[in-house]
Parts: sequence; structure tokens; C-alpha cells
Amino acid sequence: MHPKAPIAPWVFEGLGPLLWIVMAVYYVRQCRKTNTLTVPALVFIGATTMWWQEWYGDWSSYLLYTPKLHLIPGYHLPLTSGNKPWAVIPAYGWFFGLVYFPIIAGVRRVHDRLAGNHAGKSSPDWNSPDRRPDESPMRSGPAGGTATAVAYRTQSPATTVRRYLPSFTMTLLLVGFVLHYLWDLLIEGVATQWGLWNYTHTVGPAIVGSRGAFPLLYPVIPFAIMMSLTMLVIDSKRADGTPTVEAWARVDRFTGASRTTARVTTWVLTMNLTYLLLFIGPIVIIRAAFLPRSNIVP
Repeated sequence: MHPKAPIAPWVFEGLGPLLWIVMAVYYVRQCRKTNTLTVPALVFIGATTMWWQEWYGDWSSYLLYTPKLHLIPGYHLPLTSGNKPWAVIPAYGWFFGLVYFPIIAGVRRVHDRLAGNHAGKSSPDWNSPDRRPDESPMRSGPAGGTATAVAYRTQSPATTVRRYLPSFTMTLLLVGFVLHYLWDLLIEGVATQWGLWNYTHTVGPAIVGSRGAFPLLYPVIPFAIMMSLTMLVIDSKRADGTPTVEAWARVDRFTGASRTTARVTTWVLTMNLTYLLLFIGPIVIIRAAFLPRSNIVP
């Protein structure tokens, strides 16, 4: 189903793995500097190990890679798509690793600025009335009159923004969904138009070119939702700064190399489970239960 030769497959098979190596070297240097495994490094490791689920997602969304790529030989399992490129393995590391933490940092920076949280100020109470303590909502009119006057303090634009600003978690979820959708649209939109892979059957509107099609609704919307929810899991911390998933796993029981192993294992399981439960599992069920059969991606 790839009538034309793919454009620049070396970008996916050459630059992609090179980018993974550059990111791995960066994280190694960062971890040596801090003398600990950083959460971005752990997420990068965990995301890379998610590659084995790709083929089930491909089957569920009728995705087929071009056979012109270097394929993993003898890898055939039920409910998986036919062609399985080697380059997918490092792609999972750089695809997820490049977006999660810049989005978290960017949203937190903007949200704190809008909320007025500078120099460690605590978050304002959004539910408190926006008036001075000594102000009354109404002021009596002249003696013998019936007129009343509202004495609310005039609100500045910044005060209005703070009053209606959603919580950081909600902001991160909403902004994350939009940016993750655009990120997937950029990467997969280009890849399908280049013929690196193709959605052989689409649900809803799609970008269709001479080398492939990219659907705009399914599975990209469930995928963006999964990424946004996973980002909340990644950013969740206890009061002492310990990642919530590490607190649940009780990695504090370990020391030295055992603690490092426990942290890596925790994040590998976390990333794989969120991917499986929030995206791969649901779309496998959706295709099996509701979508038509396919001779191309049977």
C-alpha cells in the first residue's frame, strides 16, 4: 500500500537513532552532575521500553510501515501490524522524551506568572472574594434616600485573570492535550506524507497524500489524551518532592544500586502501564469490537 518510494527514510532510520544517542549522552552527563538518576532520564528510559506495544497500536489503527525500511525479521504476533522497523525502538525515546518536560516547565512558568506566584509566593485563594476586608458590597445612600451603591474595588486585568485562572493541573492537562496533538500531527503528518508509514483505513477526516494518509481524529485524539494524562502522572509529587509513583513503590526502602534498580523498574512499569491502559488496550478493544476487518492489516 505504498505506491511510491518513501522520501528520505534516512531521517527516520538515521537521524532518529542519532537523536536518541544524543539524548542518552545528555542524560548520562546530567545524572553524573547531580549524582542521581533524574526523572527526565527515568522517563526517557521508560518511554524507550514501550516500543513493543507499537505493533498492537498499529493493528488497532490500520497503520502499515513501508517495507522499504529495515524491518525486524521473524516478528509475527496476533493483533499486530505486518512491518516492524528497527527504528521504532529509539523513536519511542526521542518522541516522548522531547515533549513532556518542556511542556511541564513552560506551562508551570506561564501559570505561575499569571497567578502572581513570584519568588516563591504561595498560590492565591481563587475562591476568596475580590475585595478589601474593610469593603462592604453595598453602601447606604443619603439619609432618607433609597439609593444604594456598589463599592467593589475596580479590578485590574491581572486580578481578573487570577480570579478565573484554572488550577495548574487542569491547565497542564488542557494545554498538554493541544500541544501533544500538534506534536503528533507534526511528526506523523510528515511521516505519512513522506510514505514512511500509512494509515490504510481512516476513521473520520484525514490528510491524504500520494504516499499515505494521516487521520485527524482517531487514533490521534485518544493518543493526545493518553500523553496528557501520563504527563500528570510524571509531574505528580509528594510534599517532599518525591515522585508519587516512587512513593507508591516504596523505593525509599532501598539504598545504593538496589535503589537505582528499583527506581528504573518503577518508571519502566509506570510508562508501560499508562501506555497500555490509557491507549493501547482501549484502541485494541475499539477495533476488535467496532471497526471493520482489513485485508491489508488483518
